[in-house]
Amino acid sequence: MNYPKVNIILLNYNGVKDTIECLESLRCITYPNYNIVVVDNNSTDESFLNIDNWCKNQLSGIRKVTNFSYKKDNLKVHEYNQNDSEKSKKKIGVNDFFSKITLIKSNKNLGFAGGNNIGIEYSLKFNSDYILLLNNDTLVENNFLDHLVECLEGNNSAASAPAIYKYPEKKKIWFYKGRRNWYKGLGLNIDYTAMAKSLEKPIKTDFLTGCCMLLNTNLLKDQDLLKLDEDYFLYYEDDDFSAKIRNHNLDLLFCPNSKIYHKVSASVGKTNPILSYYFTRNRLLFMKKNSPNIIYSVTFNIFFIITRLVRLTQWLISGEYDNIKMMLKGFYDYYFSNFGKYESDKK
Repeated sequence: MNYPKVNIILLNYNGVKDTIECLESLRCITYPNYNIVVVDNNSTDESFLNIDNWCKNQLSGIRKVTNFSYKKDNLKVHEYNQNDSEKSKKKIGVNDFFSKITLIKSNKNLGFAGGNNIGIEYSLKFNSDYILLLNNDTLVENNFLDHLVECLEGNNSAASAPAIYKYPEKKKIWFYKGRRNWYKGLGLNIDYTAMAKSLEKPIKTDFLTGCCMLLNTNLLKDQDLLKLDEDYFLYYEDDDFSAKIRNHNLDLLFCPNSKIYHKVSASVGKTNPILSYYFTRNRLLFMKKNSPNIIYSVTFNIFFIITRLVRLTQWLISGEYDNIKMMLKGFYDYYFSNFGKYESDKK
C-alpha cells in the first residue's frame, strides 16, 4: 500500500502537559509515513525547555540545533536523531518515533494562525503530500490518520476532518458535519452523535475546524491557499480558511471513520473575557471578508447588533464588566482595522 508523506503540526502555548499527552497518543498511530513539527508559540512558561527535555530523556540519540527563517525572524529548531550506540539499538521503537519530531521555538506569540503558518512553511521544505493541523489538547485513535489520508486519496478534495469527540466522555461528538449560517455569521456544529455512528463514507461539509484537519498540500499550494490569515490571531481563522477553499470550488470532507478526542476549552477558559473580544472583532471581520452577497451582510449586521445588545444587558445585570469592556473593544478595533493580537498584549 502507498503511504503519502504527512507532516503533523502541533501548536503549543503554555500547554506542555497537553502537548506531551498528545505526542504520546501519536506515538501509537499505525500510519507509518509521517513527521511531527511542534511549534512553541513563545510560551511564557518553560514549555519549550520541558518538551525538549522530554524528547531528550526518551531518546537514546542526539539533538541537532539549527535555524529556520520565518518573516525575517531566525527561529530555533531542534531535531532529534538516532545514534548507533548499543543503548540506542535497544530502544529502536522509541528512536523511530522521536526521530520524527522537530521542535521549533517562535520568537513571538503569533496566535493560532501565525503559529501554524510557521509549521506549514517549515513542512513545505520537505515536500509533504499532506499537512495535518492538530490541536495539542487532543488525543487520537491509532488509525485516525489512515482514514483521513484514505479519504483524500484519489479525489479532488482539499481537506478532510475526523469525527471529534469531547474528552473525557468520548461519547458525545464535538465536531461532525459543519453547516454555515451566513445570516448569523456562524458555523454550526450540530450534535449528530447518533447519525455519525451510522455513517461509513465521507460526506461534504461547509467548513472544517482547526482542531484537526488534513490538508492536500499540492492542491492548496497550486491555488495559493496554504496559509491561515494572521489578521484573526485567535478564532475564526479556520472558518476563513474553509470559506476561501470553498470559494475556489474545492471540497471539504468529513471522514466519519476517523476519530479523535478534544479536551474542549483547555487552551482558553470558557469565561475568559478575551473570548468576548476575539469573537466580536473576528466574527465581523470574517463576514466582511467572506459574506457571499449584500443580503447576507445586511441581515447579519442587524442580527449581530441586536444579539450583542441582549448580551450586554445580561452582563450588566450579572456584573460581568470585563466582558462588556472587551466586547466594546472588539467593535472598536474592527471599525478602526486593528487586527492581529489584542493590543494590550502586544510587546
